[in-house]
Formats: sequence, C-alpha cells, structure tokens
Amino acid sequence: MKESLVEVSTWINNLCHVHLHIGVQPTLESFLWNETNMNKLVMMIKKNVKTFHTVLRQPITGTIWEEILANSFSDIGYATSWKPDNSHKIGEDMRIIDFTDSRISCKSGVRKNNRSHNLGPCVEFSGSRTTSFKTLEEKLEHLSKSHYDYQIMLSKNARFDGKYKLIIIHPDMYNVKDLEWESNKNGNPSDYVSKVGGPFMAKITGSMSGQLWVTVPLKRVSHMFDIQT
Repeated sequence: MKESLVEVSTWINNLCHVHLHIGVQPTLESFLWNETNMNKLVMMIKKNVKTFHTVLRQPITGTIWEEILANSFSDIGYATSWKPDNSHKIGEDMRIIDFTDSRISCKSGVRKNNRSHNLGPCVEFSGSRTTSFKTLEEKLEHLSKSHYDYQIMLSKNARFDGKYKLIIIHPDMYNVKDLEWESNKNGNPSDYVSKVGGPFMAKITGSMSGQLWVTVPLKRVSHMFDIQT
C-alpha cells in the first residue's frame, strides 16, 4: 500500500504553527521520509547501477541516470512520467504518476572539498542556463522560481572510483536569492559568484550561456546513501 499524505498548516491562538497530516493523496515527500520505501528504492538503484557496470566502466551521468532512477521506481511499483526523448524541460525530469508535488530533477553531481568558501565536503552540480536574462537580478529571479520539488543525484568523486553517493536535496536548501552576489574577479563582466559566508556557494558563468553552478555542503542534504559498483 502506498503511503498518502496531505499537509495542512494553521495557526492556533496566534501562538504556534500546527501541521495536520491527513491520508488522502501520495506525495514525493511522504515517500522519501518513509524508511521502508527508501530501503526498497535504494536496493533497486544499487541493483540497476551494478547491472550497468557489468557492461560499461564509464560513470553514470545525464539521461542514463534518469533512466536508471525511473526504472528503479518502476521496479518497486511506482510508475513515472520519464520518457527516452532527451527532454530539455527546465528543472523537472520526471514525476511519480498519481503523486502530487513529485517533480524530480536528476543530476549526477561531483563530490569535492570546498576551500574557496570554507564549506568543507560538498556536492557540486549544474543548474539552469540564464543567457536570455540580461541582469543579475533577472537571472536570480528566474533561478529562484520553483521548477522541481526534489533533486535526486547519483554523485561521484571528481576522479571516478566506482563509488557513488545517492544524494537527495530539497531546493529550499540552495535558493540562490539567499546568497549575496558579486562580480567574479576573473575579469569577465558576465560572470558572478556568491560571497564567502553564505550557507552554500553558487556561480553564474557567462561563457557557458549563463550556466548556474551550485556547491552545497553535504550536511545540508536530506538523504545520502552509498551506492557502489
């Protein structure tokens, strides 16, 4: 039986914020915070990753990861909207059929130790391109909009060693409008970087169509599991 959850928020006597949970409709959030569900999903991802690496040694990235994740959900009884059409839809790569708030963005991500902003162990991944937005303010406004509900990554070390970490992050953990920004000191007027001292790091690279790059400390992720070949 699939777990269902609807969250209702209300104020009581203007003193406290109360959350009521009523079983009506499944959500991705309720799935992710159910230990049994996650154990099943992680087990299937491990199986499918191992199967991939019985044939190929290259790291899993891009649409290959999308298909592995979609197949893993399907293998445990949850159909997704994913199709092998190399879609370039902003943010969302798939949804769980019949679930609300289940927009998933798939990323590979690279784990590294961040020194420039003193963030320690992190995962770095690319975001949307912003070439159609001219000012920094316009770019940040676009990037801060809700394009997906969770990001699910199969991250690897910078030098691939066959060891992955499945990382799940809620986009609230890296909203670019939570950062203070400045021009990058590399001399390119279309390059921007967040200032030191923020909860995570981000940069916008003009030479790559205004691509966003985000570096999030691992302590800010909601779920993390070892996946080995």
